[in-house]
Formats: sequence, structure tokens, C-alpha cells
Amino acid sequence: METGGFCPVRAYIIPEAIHHPRGLSLPGPWPEAHGPHLTYRASEDKSAHGHGGPATLRQETRVTDKRTIRAEKRAARERFAGGMIEPPEQFLALLSRGLTVASYVPIGGEADPSPLARAAVEAGCAIVLPHVVNRATPLRFLAWDTEAALVAGPFGLSQPAATAEPRAPDMILTPLVAFDSALNRIGQGAGYYDRAFTGFPDARRIGVAWSFQQVARIDPEPWDVPLHFVVTEQGWIAP
Repeated sequence: METGGFCPVRAYIIPEAIHHPRGLSLPGPWPEAHGPHLTYRASEDKSAHGHGGPATLRQETRVTDKRTIRAEKRAARERFAGGMIEPPEQFLALLSRGLTVASYVPIGGEADPSPLARAAVEAGCAIVLPHVVNRATPLRFLAWDTEAALVAGPFGLSQPAATAEPRAPDMILTPLVAFDSALNRIGQGAGYYDRAFTGFPDARRIGVAWSFQQVARIDPEPWDVPLHFVVTEQGWIAP
């Protein structure tokens, strides 16, 4: 076990050393939307005719497609032997001393953001990690130094202690299940990140993914917030 400096065991930086769910991508199945009015079955769609009635075919198809993509890409991530995503030059150019960078703890074959987080620390940035209370409460990003132990949170999560200082991130490294060339993103479906993106609109949103997670097209919902960039093992992707 290493001590001092950027400690991977107490942190999340070395995936072999920690096997807890990351702060935001919770295991499913989750609702496909952010509120009960968006999770009706076809016969419960209140908006179809103003008094209840069948949902549109497009609405049902979009929900089904997202579920299919989630299932396929989760399975693909689980089968993937793993790799390393090195910080590309475009990412390094965004870093400067004093910035706050939000990262996450990867699970389930998610792309590991630790090389990016390590580069941010070396550039003089502060690291925050997400803190979840429950599914109804928006997540907070809490200050975390690389020597501090993570604590158990709801849903089996590991996260900074609730007493840690909340900070607004300047950059959010974001896990995902799938993305497309327009940088629309499919997450786990709980809506934590979309709400966080809305709460911190000035933060750069950078997806971290394996290249095989890219799909031809994702039809975004009105509440979905696209990413600014995606970084994969093959490099930097801009819209």
C-alpha cells in the first residue's frame, strides 16, 4: 500500500485497489426519466390526448432504444479486458492551477478517469468527488484530498464524508454508458448528472469512455444535457 502523495488505495485512482461503486453511475434498472410523469406506460400517457391515452410510437421507441443500448453497452463494458486512457493534449490544455475537477470511482467496466485526475492534480487543480444522499436529492461535489479515506454511502457507494466542503466544479469528468458523435450521452438513467450539469452550467462536461461505447445516434430527451467533449483510449472527441 502506498503512502504519501497521490495515494491510490485510499482514493479511487487505481481501480484494482478499490471495488466500490462510483458516486454517480448507479447499477440499474433505473427509470428512463427524472420524474413520475415521464415514466408512464403507453396506457398512462397523460399528454397524448390531454386525458390519458396511448403514447406516441416515437416516445415508446426512444425509451426502448435507450434500454437496449444500455443493456448492450453495459454487457460490452463487462466483457472488456480493460485498458488505459492517457490524458490527450487537448485535455491538458484545459487544466490550470486553481481549477476544481470532479472525478468518479469507476465500476462495471467503466473507463477509469484516474490518469486524467492525476494530470489535474499535477497541474495544481483540486479534486472533488460526488456525494449522494438519495435518489431524490441532487448530488453535491465535495472536496477530497488524495489522502482522505472514502466513506460508505447509500446504494453501496463510496464517497467523501458528508462534512467535506462542497465546491462548484470547473470541469466534470463524467462516466457514461453510451455516446454519439453529437456528444449526447446515455447514463444509468437516474438523472444525477443531467441535474448536476444544469446546476453547474459553466463547468466543462467531459465524458470518459471506451471507444466501443460510441453509437450511431442518440435521440436526446428535453432534459438531457450534451457533453462538451469525450475522451477515449483512442483520443479526444469534439462535436
